[in-house]
Amino acid sequence: MPENTTTQHVTIPVDEYAYLQKLEVLLDILLGDGDYSTFRNVAAVRQNIREMKHARKVAGEE
Repeated sequence: MPENTTTQHVTIPVDEYAYLQKLEVLLDILLGDGDYSTFRNVAAVRQNIREMKHARKVAGEE
């Protein structure tokens, strides 16, 4: 059985990696971990999440 180390890698598609990076930024904004916590920014994040969910739904239907 392979040993768990910090040098192990996982391979994922580029679009999945981009999605995860975007998701990380959105979560930082929603959790107030930056100077993003104004109402306008939170509303923009909500819209962005809706678009991400829709894109993944469409990709899943193809």
